[in-house]
Formats: sequence, C-alpha cells, structure tokens
Amino acid sequence: MIKIVYLLCFLTLVNSSMAQEFEGEKLMLAQQMSNKGYEKLQAGDVRGAEILFLNALKLDSRVREAYMNLNSIYKESNMDAATTIMEAASSVFADDDEVWYYLANSYYQQKQFEKAIEAYANAIKYSKVNGEDFGLVWSYYFNKANALAKLNRNKDSIEFYTKAIEFNPENPSIYFNRGMNYLMVKQKDLAKKDWLKAGELGMEGIEEYIDEYIK
Repeated sequence: MIKIVYLLCFLTLVNSSMAQEFEGEKLMLAQQMSNKGYEKLQAGDVRGAEILFLNALKLDSRVREAYMNLNSIYKESNMDAATTIMEAASSVFADDDEVWYYLANSYYQQKQFEKAIEAYANAIKYSKVNGEDFGLVWSYYFNKANALAKLNRNKDSIEFYTKAIEFNPENPSIYFNRGMNYLMVKQKDLAKKDWLKAGELGMEGIEEYIDEYIK
C-alpha cells in the first residue's frame, strides 16, 4: 500500500513538472510571436502585426508587450478595442501601474471620467509599490486631475495638479491647468500666479488669459 501511495505521489509530481514545462514553452512561443508582430509593426505592416499580437495572446495571455502594442494600434482609430484590450491586460497584470494608466486614458478618451479616475487611482497606488521614478508617474496625477476637472471637482483636481508638479516642475501645462481650476474656485491671485509661471516656462498666450479673466 505504501508503495502505491509513493507511486501516486511521484506521478503527480511528474505531471505537475510536465505541466509547468508546457506552460513555459507556450509562453515562450507567444512571446516570440509578439516579437515578430513588433517587427511587422516597425515595418509598417499594422494589420499583420495586429494578427500576430492577437494570436500571441490567444496562445498565452501573459504577454504584456502584446497588450501594449495592440493598445498603440487601437487608440488612434478604435477606442472601444483599445479599452477592451487594456481591460484584459489589467485583469492579468493587476498590479502594473502602467497598464492601469493606459486603461484610464482609454476611459478618458471615451468620456468615461469616473472610470478613468478610478483607473488613474490604481496607477498611482501601484506606482508607490513599483517605483515612482518611472517617467510617466507625473502624468498619472496630471490626467487624474484633468478627469476630476471634467466633472467640475475643481478642488480635488488642484490637489492632483499640485502632486504632478512635484514630479514634473518644469511642465507649463500643469501650471496652466491648475490655474484654470483656481479660477473656477474663485482664487484669482493663485490662478494668475500659475499662469505667469506657465508663461515663464514657455507657454505662449498667457497674457491674453490674464487680461480676460484676471484684470
């Protein structure tokens, strides 16, 4: 009886090892397919690249680059498809801040601002774990602030513009947008200060806004 138990345990271990090996090979093949898709994309064969990326994900859903490249294809012409592909990516890479960021951008483009705000919040949350030195992190805050402003949540948006400035203090668009939201909450002195800063950083036409809304 003991020998039979040992045999069953051995067979279970062998089967588990074989399954892991198969999964590894499947992922490798899917990644190779995705790499070929990227080569086609670089060569201008968008349709050929799309097919390879989709087939790679059909073979194995863990190919992150395939999601990202499909998003870059779809976001220019088919936002529904871009949203669908990044929703799928977020279900596989649930703690990936960049994935959440691109999903949030899709929601934003479709004017689904509440969903965008939630997705940007996830991007911000996971960036605190994965590392805030990533170059797009400032935009997580900036775009969340923009989405909040779309819903007239101006005080909340000011908070996130301010955080974006901490990560990217030389970006005139952040100061300009924060200034617009200061204007909306009737803090004209702060609006003017931000607009002047945006002008110092190279944004043109600032005096026209100050003349129209402040003076």
